[in-house]
Amino acid sequence: MKFEQKLSNLLDQVEKHSLSNESQKFISKDIISKFFDIGLFNVLIPSSLGFGEIQLKDYLKIVSQISSADASTGWSYMCGTTLNGAAASFLPDNAIESVFKKDNTFHNTIIAGQTSPRATVEIIDGDIHISGQFKFATGGTHANWIVCGFNHPDDNQHYLALVPSKNVELTGGWNTIGLSGTGSVDFSIKKLKVSDDFIFRHDSIKPLREKSFFSSGLVSVMLVGHVGVALGLADRAIKEIKKIIFHEKASGALIERQDFQIEFARETSRLSSLNSYFSNALDELEKSRQNDLNQLDSEDNLRLASVFVTEECAKIIRFCYDRAGTHAIHVNSILGKVFRDFHVANQHILIDITQYQKLGLKLLTK
Repeated sequence: MKFEQKLSNLLDQVEKHSLSNESQKFISKDIISKFFDIGLFNVLIPSSLGFGEIQLKDYLKIVSQISSADASTGWSYMCGTTLNGAAASFLPDNAIESVFKKDNTFHNTIIAGQTSPRATVEIIDGDIHISGQFKFATGGTHANWIVCGFNHPDDNQHYLALVPSKNVELTGGWNTIGLSGTGSVDFSIKKLKVSDDFIFRHDSIKPLREKSFFSSGLVSVMLVGHVGVALGLADRAIKEIKKIIFHEKASGALIERQDFQIEFARETSRLSSLNSYFSNALDELEKSRQNDLNQLDSEDNLRLASVFVTEECAKIIRFCYDRAGTHAIHVNSILGKVFRDFHVANQHILIDITQYQKLGLKLLTK
């Protein structure tokens, strides 16, 4: 059975676990196990390590499909998959053996954590010691390794350190109105020595292995996942509003209202346009990466597209939520859940509208 068909077969199960994910605050172990079975968490690992090669467009589609079924699962998936890919791209061989292999074969690995440089760092006898309290370890409840960001005392550059999950205390704290099932818990690390083998530069664009997407940088790949979640939620909102167009309302069934017909056509076109726009941005980035060109312009273009697409997805979701009326206000309403999940995801700094400022300045001074 092809990979695409295996994923398609899983999506119904992802959706069925959606409410239980919310109540328990993390993704079902059954779903995680099935993701492992078809290698979903390995799709961004460099193909030179023996994994099948995909395109970032394929990855975007995977995240979008999963997020349309359940945004918490899509969010957890994209965080773990991105960190797996980054670690496999930048860590030296010794660490690859420890993090990803067992008895010389790849085993099930998920990396979670906080990439912002929040850790306290001490250099003791030449060794790096990490400690601190952190937030938002998405997927931390089922992770093997936890990543934390820090500024290196030697050069003040942003680095990431990998720590075995057994050395990390998960402290909870994830109780939100949306994305409730992501397990994005707080965590703490007591002073712990970390070998240089388990440290890499956050902003590196020089992977140690061939066929790595991370020559575009960790942030670029993370943005693809963020947009995948937004597009998946917008797609689900459109599908959900279509299910209630024949329901009678005080103002008449939606299918009979000219204003709704016009707005629905507009929002459907908006979603199609956003998919095309972001796909073109990915094509430009891939062309730069493959031809070893200066990627700065295409990376900026991807960032701009990411913020804009996410912002426009909000309009689609808001339209569907508002037009659904009381159908969207109940706790078990899928449209209500889509609305809540999106507006939590939309708080992330990577796709915040403040990103327009520095991108706009670059465009103005070209």
